[in-house]
Amino acid sequence: VIEPKMEISLSKKQTIPMEDFQSRLNDYNTYYKGCLEQLRQRKTNTEEIVIDGFINIYWGLRTAIRLQVADDNDEHNVSIKPAYNNILSKDLSVNLELPKNTRVKGAMEGLDIQSGIWGRTRQRNLERRSKVKPKSPPPDEGLSRINSVVMRKKKVSRYVAHRGSINGHAFNHKTSVFTPAFGSVTKVRITSRSNANDVITKLMNKFKILNPPTDFSLYVIKETQERRELSADEFPLITRVLVGPNEQLGKLYIIERKRHRDITSEVAQYIKLDINILQVFLKKFNEEEEKEVEQMRKRFELYKKMLQTEMQRTTEETT
Repeated sequence: VIEPKMEISLSKKQTIPMEDFQSRLNDYNTYYKGCLEQLRQRKTNTEEIVIDGFINIYWGLRTAIRLQVADDNDEHNVSIKPAYNNILSKDLSVNLELPKNTRVKGAMEGLDIQSGIWGRTRQRNLERRSKVKPKSPPPDEGLSRINSVVMRKKKVSRYVAHRGSINGHAFNHKTSVFTPAFGSVTKVRITSRSNANDVITKLMNKFKILNPPTDFSLYVIKETQERRELSADEFPLITRVLVGPNEQLGKLYIIERKRHRDITSEVAQYIKLDINILQVFLKKFNEEEEKEVEQMRKRFELYKKMLQTEMQRTTEETT
């Protein structure tokens, strides 16, 4: 049982009663019952209540982002060096096994005449010059085993570590700088202790994005076009619960910092209206503005006359 006096933090400066939040959380979990988005609740050793789970973050970027070229734990290159003594025998017992998850560089560069592949042409040329009958090619067994090395080279992947993809986009050299599709979504697991900066940093690390996290902000955008930027110390998981589970009514977007201004609910209520209705409102606003200006002008004219009259009276008394 949660005590009514308990509170949960929206940010470092804002809190709400835990009882009110618990009611919203119950509605949220009922909406996502049996789904990945259902949130979990636990208590720490200090009796602090922590909420954790997955939330959806939508991409709303208009500028390109840069992806990391290679993972930090990229494997060292492995070169296959010639092994003349092993290949000279008729068995051609080639032993070129590579360590797992390594990148092959110049796999066949070291093979010489007796290797049976790249050296064959050079061997013919030498034998033709010395007028010696060419030797028969190496046994098929050896060739097949060397060919298997070539095929193994094609299957070795340079990047082994898994990384997240944005709307199916993984890194390659041609698309290392790109703009995510507007409205594409990604899931991120966070807790009620993770503030907006923590969530943005987690997204940057998940997708290996080189842009600094300070270039971006999280926004709540509602169906009514109301838009609000989350402060750096605000907790997005708590905000998501308070906005409600139905993402048709409100979503969390990651957008360039300071690229968009907040839109209050008072302004947002006019955005979806028909243009003709908005023009009528604008005309009414202009008429009211003109009336206010006219009343202000008359008021100052009255003050001006009163001041002039008083100045004239004072002048006459002094003379």
